[in-house]
Amino acid sequence: MKENPGIDYSVKPPNILRTVYMENNDIKGLKAELETELMEIGQDKATFENEIHSLRMERSKIDGYAREEFLAD
Repeated sequence: MKENPGIDYSVKPPNILRTVYMENNDIKGLKAELETELMEIGQDKATFENEIHSLRMERSKIDGYAREEFLAD
């Protein structure tokens, strides 16, 4: 790499934000896709939270049985 004496290489160059212009139809399509994906994520989250809750309840029942057997001995 050739070094340019006019550039200070010890300073990190700034991040550059570039704007991308899209057609309105493309934007509407992407927004609709985003809403669909967010809705699916919300549904999946609810499903997994219900599954976690049911597994925790099952675990607490098993722990209760184990505690009863321990106290019975």
